[in-house]
Amino acid sequence: MSETNITSVDIPIDYIPSNIVIYRYSDGDFIFIDFNKLAEKTEKINKEELLGKRLTEIFPGVKEFGLFDALLRIYKNGGQEELDICFYEDERINGWRHNCVSKLPNGDLIVAYTDVTKQKELEESFRMYYLAVEQSTSSIYITDKKGLIEYANPHFTKMTGYSSEEIIGKNPRIFKSGKQSDAYYKNLWETIISGQAWHGEIINRYKDGNEVYAMTSISPIKNEEGNISHFVSVTEDITQLKSLQNTLTHQAHYDTLTNIPNRTLFFDRLEKTLAISKRKKHVFALLFIDLDFFKNINDKYGHAIGDQLLIEVSKKIQSCIREADTLARMGGDEFVVLLSEIASIDEPGITAERIIDMCMEPFQISGHTCHIGASIGISLYPKHSSDPDELLALADNAMYRAKSSNGKHYHYAK
Repeated sequence: MSETNITSVDIPIDYIPSNIVIYRYSDGDFIFIDFNKLAEKTEKINKEELLGKRLTEIFPGVKEFGLFDALLRIYKNGGQEELDICFYEDERINGWRHNCVSKLPNGDLIVAYTDVTKQKELEESFRMYYLAVEQSTSSIYITDKKGLIEYANPHFTKMTGYSSEEIIGKNPRIFKSGKQSDAYYKNLWETIISGQAWHGEIINRYKDGNEVYAMTSISPIKNEEGNISHFVSVTEDITQLKSLQNTLTHQAHYDTLTNIPNRTLFFDRLEKTLAISKRKKHVFALLFIDLDFFKNINDKYGHAIGDQLLIEVSKKIQSCIREADTLARMGGDEFVVLLSEIASIDEPGITAERIIDMCMEPFQISGHTCHIGASIGISLYPKHSSDPDELLALADNAMYRAKSSNGKHYHYAK
């Protein structure tokens, strides 16, 4: 190495509010000429120990970081260059430095730099969070404190059918389906502006017009002063799950053949009707219906015709009762009607006569003429009992008495 005069250029570098290092090019390397006090403090170094030393001697891996090449470019070409360098793999310096390299009039190079490690770590965290949100399979959007959308991730735009340009600046009320009350949304808004998170189901309508069940969580975002600045919404499409739940619920409560309430749903409604009737002093009735000659239809035409006949009979019985009443299939060719509120004890008999007359009319099923009848037993609340099981048993017994008298009749319980 040729002899180098280690004399700092006359620059008051100790007054510059950045870390300053000055280098001089010599024999293919750069020599430390000067440091300011801030650089000494930042890097915890003794200036006297480094002055006159070669850069590659002090930092053997400097060529890998990019600083050496930047110094060489500025030395040859002049000008100025800024670059961030990560020194995490160097034993002396741990972290990121933002460097501004310039060439002085005397040919020396001055590097002003700042420690940007924390900033870089924050940037990396933000980048990681951003990528996590961008690539999330959940639908996420962020609004300002007024509720206007400022950001929506790709999955949200895919789910809604709207592009980012179409929804940025819009209020999420554009997704309202009208299936939930204003009070529901009022509660949501009051919850989040109070600083609490809101969780629940929202039925949205998106660009294609389809309604989507969305399991949604909306949380307030607070600034350093503790004031709400934004809201973040995370949404999962649970439409298929809701559909499956509804299907399973329907299957659990409705007869698979006739699609009318089954025994389970019937007793649930009977219990509710009983509670209301006790409170309001109402009278209600049960009609236990058994089809006459149904076995003959099954034996003569087969079960497929018999099943279709049961479907038609259920429709006919339904037309004989009020919308507030319940028709249920108890199994086989047995049905039960719950007349939820009656004005007189004669009303169930009138309804029974309509059902019997209807059943006596010929049914045309797949080209076959089917003749059946109906026998009906009637029990009354509270006259005969206030126990649901006993009321059904009494109506069943009354039906058997009606059937034993050659069928096509109805009898009240005793």
